[in-house]
Amino acid sequence: MVTSSYEPKRKPGTHKEAFASERVRVILRILEKRRVPVRPATRERIVSCTDLDTLSRWLERALTVAEAEGLFGEGGG
Repeated sequence: MVTSSYEPKRKPGTHKEAFASERVRVILRILEKRRVPVRPATRERIVSCTDLDTLSRWLERALTVAEAEGLFGEGGG
């Protein structure tokens, strides 16, 4: 019996991009469910972020902030 060692080809960073995209989706969903308004500029900042550590920090903050801009904290990140 012949076994295949086929591995689907993926672009470097595909997993990271998928994780980032999912975190962005969850952050925006949390804010929506909590009825926290998100200004267009704030939404763009969230959507354009690809740093997983930053997105994780924002996700945690999304659970408690009163305003979406509060995600960014004192240091802006």
